[in-house]
Amino acid sequence: MPMERIRRSQALSKFEFHKRLRDWLDDTDDAFIGPESIDGRTGWIHVHDGSNVFVLHADTGRDAVRQYLQTVAVHRNDLGWEITQSQRGNMTAVVYGPKKIRYKSFYFYVANGPRVAPGYGRKSTKTKGAPQNYHTITINTAIEAIKAYNSGTYNGVGNIDLDLRGRRMFAGGLGATFEQVLEQLHFIGRDYGGVAGFPVALALTPTVADAIWADRDDYASAAKSAHPLVHGASSIATITYLLKPFVRSLHGKRNWQVWASKFWHFLNCDAFLIEDSRVDRFFELVGRPSSAQKYFTLLQRFRDFEVSHRSWVEQLRAADHGHASCDNKLWDKVFYGVSELDEVPESPVTPTIQGQTAT
Repeated sequence: MPMERIRRSQALSKFEFHKRLRDWLDDTDDAFIGPESIDGRTGWIHVHDGSNVFVLHADTGRDAVRQYLQTVAVHRNDLGWEITQSQRGNMTAVVYGPKKIRYKSFYFYVANGPRVAPGYGRKSTKTKGAPQNYHTITINTAIEAIKAYNSGTYNGVGNIDLDLRGRRMFAGGLGATFEQVLEQLHFIGRDYGGVAGFPVALALTPTVADAIWADRDDYASAAKSAHPLVHGASSIATITYLLKPFVRSLHGKRNWQVWASKFWHFLNCDAFLIEDSRVDRFFELVGRPSSAQKYFTLLQRFRDFEVSHRSWVEQLRAADHGHASCDNKLWDKVFYGVSELDEVPESPVTPTIQGQTAT
């Protein structure tokens, strides 16, 4: 079950907030704080500290909560929260403790107008609009999203460095030995976020590797020979075949489609798009159960989107400075990065001049 929603009028104390996070982490296997059927940027847990109110968004995942609580364990429940500038220039982001740590995937923001001292920050006139999606995104937002992705990290490792490590690991295609396939699967699952929020699923790695290795040559051929998306989406039959090793029951979850799509992407980045909650949100597929049909629908929607926005590609490549391994990865940075840019919390107001920090 997702954590109970706490609205602004019921805002928790910092102590109670930490307790509920610990209980959620210990007592559930949920991937996200809120239900996956809603927009992840929904304010889910409100917390008061002094005169400020903060909000944790519904798409905050298990790994992010775990990292945050590790900082709490060091500095106790009086861990300092300091308001800082977001990538959009709004004084809505939060850093933690004397080292001013910030976890980008811990989606915790100021929910009331943050109070800033004279000479600090700047007033923002931006308000929270509808989430960016494949109908509404602009070229300027796409460029900023790529920059956000390239400057970001995952579990303390730069996104660009992780991409490079993956390309090197898959340079020869699917591993030529069982141990190499196992290593590739483990990298995608753990280091590249394939099982983000469900680290227990890494226990399935040998089973998935066994299934792929038993049909290694045909599996490699099916992935490698898949048509580039510029020529059309892979067939449902191909997707179903490639997905089969990743259909394994564990803790009420059965279809490890994010893990699978990231694995395929490194086997053939021209043919396969990464699917995760952010991509599903961008293409309005949140709430649909994972399946070959859902992934096929994603590829079709992406294909139509890419054709209608092909004139953007040269500008996006220039903004990326050649880091993306293919255009599908370039677009993946856009879909991922728009969530990093959307940091304005619900019902913002113009900041008043009074004290910079929340502590």
